[in-house]
Amino acid sequence: MAIDMLIASIFTGALIISSMGLGRLVLQKVDLDSLPNLDKGLFYVAFGFVTINLILLFIGLSGQLNMLSVSIVYILVAGAALIQLPVCVSTIKRYFIQFRELNLRNPWFLFLIPLMILILLNLVGSLAPPSVADALRHHLAASQQYAHAGGFEFIPILPWNVPSFLHITYTTEILLINDIAPAVTHFAFSLLSTLAIFALGRRLIDWKVGLLAAVIFYALPMSIELSVSPMVEMCAVFFVILAVYSLCNAIHGKTFFWIAISGVLIGVASSTKIWAIMTIPAGLGFIMFSKEIGSSYFDKVKILLIGIFLFTSLVILSPWLTRNFIESGDPFWPLGYPVFDSEMWTEWHYEKFSSWYRGPGKSVLDFILGPWNLTNRIHLFTVDYGPLTGSLLSPILLIFIPGIFLFKSIRYSGFWKYILPLMVFVFLIYLIWFLGYQSPRYLHTVYPVMALLTAFGIKLILDAKQKWLNIPVVGLLTASLIGSLVISIGFNSIFFPVVFGAESRNQFIESKVSNIQSVNWVNDNLNSSTDTLVMGLSGWYYLEYPWHLGVPAYQGEIDYHLMTNPEALLIKLRELGVTHILLQGRVGIPAGFINHANESYGEEYLIEDLNVLQDKLAKPVATRVEFEVRPLILMALLEAKDKLKRIYVGDEDVVTSRTFGSAEAAEFSVFEIIYDK
Repeated sequence: MAIDMLIASIFTGALIISSMGLGRLVLQKVDLDSLPNLDKGLFYVAFGFVTINLILLFIGLSGQLNMLSVSIVYILVAGAALIQLPVCVSTIKRYFIQFRELNLRNPWFLFLIPLMILILLNLVGSLAPPSVADALRHHLAASQQYAHAGGFEFIPILPWNVPSFLHITYTTEILLINDIAPAVTHFAFSLLSTLAIFALGRRLIDWKVGLLAAVIFYALPMSIELSVSPMVEMCAVFFVILAVYSLCNAIHGKTFFWIAISGVLIGVASSTKIWAIMTIPAGLGFIMFSKEIGSSYFDKVKILLIGIFLFTSLVILSPWLTRNFIESGDPFWPLGYPVFDSEMWTEWHYEKFSSWYRGPGKSVLDFILGPWNLTNRIHLFTVDYGPLTGSLLSPILLIFIPGIFLFKSIRYSGFWKYILPLMVFVFLIYLIWFLGYQSPRYLHTVYPVMALLTAFGIKLILDAKQKWLNIPVVGLLTASLIGSLVISIGFNSIFFPVVFGAESRNQFIESKVSNIQSVNWVNDNLNSSTDTLVMGLSGWYYLEYPWHLGVPAYQGEIDYHLMTNPEALLIKLRELGVTHILLQGRVGIPAGFINHANESYGEEYLIEDLNVLQDKLAKPVATRVEFEVRPLILMALLEAKDKLKRIYVGDEDVVTSRTFGSAEAAEFSVFEIIYDK
């Protein structure tokens, strides 16, 4: 375990350094001399990382992704980076000299204390084995399947086929390193995002605002939660911040160049987290509402700039969208179903997921009170998780932004020309988010800009040097940071035993991952020649042998809705090579599925033609319920015909809170399929 953590950390560090070296080569013909060294370094990392992943993407799309091809790419990248080593060393020396000359007695440097503590705590959390549900059934599970397949093939599981730029890196890490490396990589992007916020604040205002904005963003509960997990949000945020930096630079000159750069970066962000695609219209709003970009709010130059921005954004997205369109007719499969009538998706799927909602509602009042609700009524957005989650939005991020407009001096500052386009950027993302599915995590890309505006508002108040203002401001800020430290300690303390060796990897996984007992049973009792149909939504990543997803709502491979008899299901399972069926408890469906079918339909479920069944029922069930239960009926009929044999029933836990260590008891069943010879 200690060796795995060390190797993962070394690889991530080498990846970032190599990306910087390669990025310097890629951008060597580009004039970035007007930027400070730190800012240039961030752009080098971004474009180096993009170059590496684009190479790996096309290797993967051609089906040639394996240990050899990945090793060759990384060796060549390391070689290219070594060429830049002397320059990097001299730059580091300059930074060291500048650091020694800093006056650390400046009270603003006190903000580094909570920031360093948070970074250390999050580093520890990132070194633990994967245990977050979204990672185990999406980010790592998809990457693992890509690694096994040798490429980025289309797999009809929701939401695996949305653009997933960081999954490229995760796939290579699973191939070459271990499953701790993805979390460490995502942690590294949380640091890069924090540095990028500092760079943006320093560029637009001064270093104090940059430092405070970075601390405010990194101390958000959502940033704490995401920083330690193999997710993708922090990578998307990093590219969004640099895109905003580029849009702001377009105001100063070299407009066409910086607009193109911002489009590329927004495209990468959108290819990393699909909901970051909201930043494309937000970026367009920034361009349109900035008088300094073009000669007016809307003219021929503005139209051309918008075209450049859109083109460069979509070019980066195009490989994923093209693959999806070829395979399913929907470039955003399955999110584009209403427009593209996606294959391997149905009206029932669309009805199910479009009926999901979070938040208090979508009235005009709800729109106006949205920020208040995210801060003080967060439980409305977190389904069953209550208010104490990573979705909690710190009031600090909201209450000081109005302070910007309380000082007349702001109109004469250099920052004034950025305020309107930045506010438009924030507003458009919030508007699109409000009209869609209101998951707080989908709003994460806007928090860096809000942190910057908040930091500027705080600095304006502190610069006024009014004790009656300064004392409550400092008090609120201190209380907020202390609260963030408490949250971080509470969240990351669950990782201390496994990271520091007091708990084994297996013990940690068994206590933190839902339904792991059923997964372990499959791993211990089946083999590589078997293929399991998983009827459940947990722990896919830890399955060691071939598997297919059987849950009807989340896959498009098995058309249960077209099957009127059990033989149709049996034929499909044989075609897929499925040998066993795993029914996980509670998270998936009840293990005693004949009883479940009986309770749902009565004994009439034994009617073999399921289309007739709906007509025979005294009280026909809703379409969505019928679709979800239909696989159970089909399987019940197969067991009644001795085509399914229950070979094991066991107990397992469904984790309800990793932080508090609570779980619910459940039951799972494993069935063997009996095919005719």
